[in-house]
This record gives sequence, C-alpha cells and structure tokens, in this order.
Amino acid sequence: MPKRKPTESERIESKRRKIEVMRLYRKSDNVKAHDRERKRMARSKPETRARQNALQRERRALKRQPSLWLSTLTMTILNTRNVFKLLLFTLPPVLVLSRILLIRPLQLLLPAPIAS
Repeated sequence: MPKRKPTESERIESKRRKIEVMRLYRKSDNVKAHDRERKRMARSKPETRARQNALQRERRALKRQPSLWLSTLTMTILNTRNVFKLLLFTLPPVLVLSRILLIRPLQLLLPAPIAS
C-alpha cells in the first residue's frame, strides 16, 4: 500500500516537533566551549593540566570576591597578554607612592627656603 502524502498542517506540525526536539538537545555556546576545553585538557600533559586547573580556581575565586584593586591586579597578571592593562593599574599607585617616599624626605633634608 503506497504511503499517503502528509497534509499541509501535518507537515507544519512535524516540522515544529523536529525543531522543538533540536532545541532540547542543542547545546549552548558556553557548554560547547566547556566541552572543547575538557577535550583539550584531556590531551594535555598532567603538569599543564594542574597549572590550568590552578589558574581556573584562582579566576573563580577572584570572580566570587568583591573586585578590589589587588584582585584586579592579580587578574591582569594572570592575563599576561594584557600588559597595557597591567601598566594602567600599577602606574598610578606606584607614582603616588614614589612621590610620597622620595620627595618628602628630600624636602626634609634640604634647607627650607628663606621667607623674605
């Protein structure tokens, strides 16, 4: 017996059902990224894996704690690629500290200008 052709409404319904099933099983982008990372880690050496895990733990810990200047600094150090960011975070405090530590003692050593 020949298979009958589905009606328009049946075709639409089956298509909708297929899409729904696809949606259920489709992975979100971050899940895919996580899977890729896991596969990559499985291929890597144990030492590399341990180091990566430690970095990951540190990053998670930093995310949990309130963003302090120091934690941001450690984060930028972890991302050594962002040297510019590192300079951006370290320069202002260093400049301020050097001004306090160097100029103040020098002023104390030098004779005060004579007020006329």
